[in-house]
Amino acid sequence: MFARMATFTLSDPSRVADMSERIRAAAEPITRELPGWQGAAQMLDRDGGKMVVIHYFDTEENMSAAESTFEDMPHRFDESLREEIRRIAGGRQSVDRFEVLGEARVGG
Repeated sequence: MFARMATFTLSDPSRVADMSERIRAAAEPITRELPGWQGAAQMLDRDGGKMVVIHYFDTEENMSAAESTFEDMPHRFDESLREEIRRIAGGRQSVDRFEVLGEARVGG
């Protein structure tokens, strides 16, 4: 498995948790269509003003092929959502890619 991790700076971290369901609802139908997409996780550092979004893929090739979709995704959101994101997000800080060597979950 492979993971694409995008890190965003936030100008208003207090509002992100409220927005996360709306963003997920807009993004998930797009990501579910990506070949090899295995799921995603969103993490918020309120004190540090950062959010990390990780998308999991079955192969490195499928992860790389999805890059243009991630670049285009905000343009596919409705205008009101894009405006709200502009108000709370300072911008994308970085995108990193990893091979997932393993994971553990309770009750999983």
